[in-house]
Amino acid sequence: MNHILSGLETDGRNTMSKESPVLIFDGNNTAFRSAAVLGLKNEYGGDVSVPFGVLRSVRYAIKKLDPLDMVVVWDGGRAFVRKAILPIYKETEKRAKTRADFEKIDIWESIKETQVLLSLLGVPQIKYKDTEADDIIALYADMNREAGNRVVIISSDKDFYQLICDGIEQFDPMSDKHLTIKNFGDITKTGLTPSQYLEYQIMLGDRSDNIPGIEGVGKKTALDLIMRYGSVDKAVDAISNRPKDHNRREQRIIAKTALERLIDNRILIDLRSFRDDILTRSDTYHNECAGEPRHNYTGFLRIIAGAKYNFKSILQDDDMWLMPFRKLSIKRSMRND
Repeated sequence: MNHILSGLETDGRNTMSKESPVLIFDGNNTAFRSAAVLGLKNEYGGDVSVPFGVLRSVRYAIKKLDPLDMVVVWDGGRAFVRKAILPIYKETEKRAKTRADFEKIDIWESIKETQVLLSLLGVPQIKYKDTEADDIIALYADMNREAGNRVVIISSDKDFYQLICDGIEQFDPMSDKHLTIKNFGDITKTGLTPSQYLEYQIMLGDRSDNIPGIEGVGKKTALDLIMRYGSVDKAVDAISNRPKDHNRREQRIIAKTALERLIDNRILIDLRSFRDDILTRSDTYHNECAGEPRHNYTGFLRIIAGAKYNFKSILQDDDMWLMPFRKLSIKRSMRND
């Protein structure tokens, strides 16, 4: 598998200072946010928001966090296991409308072109068929942390909140929000720890992914139960043993259908659910990303200077704009020598 996944080939030794993290970049998250908010057009009226937004965010993250290395991870499709458990997984009217809007601007072609540009900048990328980026990101983050590396996930996706710990952080280049174990409770405004936040989401479900929660149990009840008992299982045990000590809303989580929902939600929402499965299949993975990183800065500048892009903010001082990528390439070369 990719060297990032194997802990930067450290053999379990911490070769990275706390100031030099591994960046694991959520490509789809930034691509779709860029398409939604930037609205950049070229002279022919074509939308160029995705390549510009992703390039800008990747550069900003490298410049701000000064990593030892990084990888951009892309979605390879919906996990069949999740769809088998919940056929309506991610099938919402809002998602369908959003997807239709993005298809009008040919977002999938824009993502492919962005992958080519990142490759020319020497940025490693991963995309595995029928594997969601979130699951790969979670696995990369855990394995690098286990190898003694500090990890920063670059994304605005709240699904990664469950991974935050001493060694795994999250940074959103667009909002400049940096989430760590120390400020987790303040930023999430829940008072929960990351592991408790996962339990809270399991009980509440996830509307954005069309994962239902326990019927009749809202945010307040779910938060109260997790704050009081720390986990779904402990809350279920407490209510089962002493139902009269709990109100009707709280008692709803021990109904047969609710217990079944909680079991399914743990598999659907916990990003570590498929870790063993991914590792078992790892030897059969084929990286579907467009090309391997090859540090062709001249080729990159030639493409973005063309009429299709003409990114003037990059071209005005291309040496300065490319500097973070050059520094990262030097670091990688020094480590591999």
